[in-house]
Amino acid sequence: MRVGILGPLRVAGSELGGARVRALLVRLALDPGRVVTAGRLIDDLWPDEPPAHPAAALQSLVSRARRQAPGLIASHPAGYLLDVPPGEVDAQALERLVREGDVRAALALWRGPALADAAGRG
Repeated sequence: MRVGILGPLRVAGSELGGARVRALLVRLALDPGRVVTAGRLIDDLWPDEPPAHPAAALQSLVSRARRQAPGLIASHPAGYLLDVPPGEVDAQALERLVREGDVRAALALWRGPALADAAGRG
């Protein structure tokens, strides 16, 4: 797996710091390969009180995430996406394994509380 969200966030080959960077990557990993709009990301990352300039704050956050995990986040006119095939995210692999009836292999992907690095965010 390249991206793990079934426990604390894990990205192969990257050291990730900062709670909000981790939350951004977790949010994008929920929809790998699909565009998540900037508005949706802002709402999810700042659920209680968005920053004064939310679009600029999101761009800054994406820049930090890209420095920490190069090549993982792609831009789109409407927002951003995690640029990996769905099978590279453990949660997506879990769903596939369950559909195929391999529950033991699916359960082996769990490493702790799912979406742990997004706890307390929208």
